[in-house]
Amino acid sequence: MQGFEVTLEDHGLFHVPALRPEDGDRKIAYDPETKRNPWVITEMDATSRWHRVLSFTTLDEALDWAVSAATGILRPNYRVMLPCGQHFSRPGRVPAESVLSSMGWVYVTHLIGFHHFNSPAPCSEHRARRHFIEHVQDSPSVVVGDVTPCDDGENCFWIADLRIPFDGFIRREDIEAEKNISFASERIALEVKGFDCIVAVGGEARSADLISLADHIAARQMKAA
Repeated sequence: MQGFEVTLEDHGLFHVPALRPEDGDRKIAYDPETKRNPWVITEMDATSRWHRVLSFTTLDEALDWAVSAATGILRPNYRVMLPCGQHFSRPGRVPAESVLSSMGWVYVTHLIGFHHFNSPAPCSEHRARRHFIEHVQDSPSVVVGDVTPCDDGENCFWIADLRIPFDGFIRREDIEAEKNISFASERIALEVKGFDCIVAVGGEARSADLISLADHIAARQMKAA
């Protein structure tokens, strides 16, 4: 069948429309908790509820199965529409995950921002971590990640990465803006510029642009002088 379209929705699900009145729409989601078969197909039943049908190792396998089920064709031709207006065709030699990455789309599980703590006296990592945990205590979705001393052994100036769940496809160029929006909605101040993210599909785990913390420390020291 020519002309069949699957749509990547804004919230990160691939929508496979039904062609027959007796069928329901299908959606494909990425489940980072399912390591072996993370691409999950869900289907709407007669009560308009979504339930899990099957799961697959690759996105292509999930797309092919869902489109075949919708069209009744064993190996159909179709295209995948992206929120940015671009699209790519299936089947293809290059895996769908790689195609998405080449077009600037990655699946991000967490957005990462940075906050600093300037202790009046040397302190332990445990003490510094406790400070950061207190900073985010009113926002249960925000998790304190790595806590690192950044003052050449003085253990007074610490920087922590704060992680907030995202779980969806996003263009690389939009990651920083989305990070700012997400932390602002949680009313979490980020006093260190820069960002990072945890990428599950389409790149390495820490693939986003990140400023050098050394630059931040140098600027702080010059300001103090």
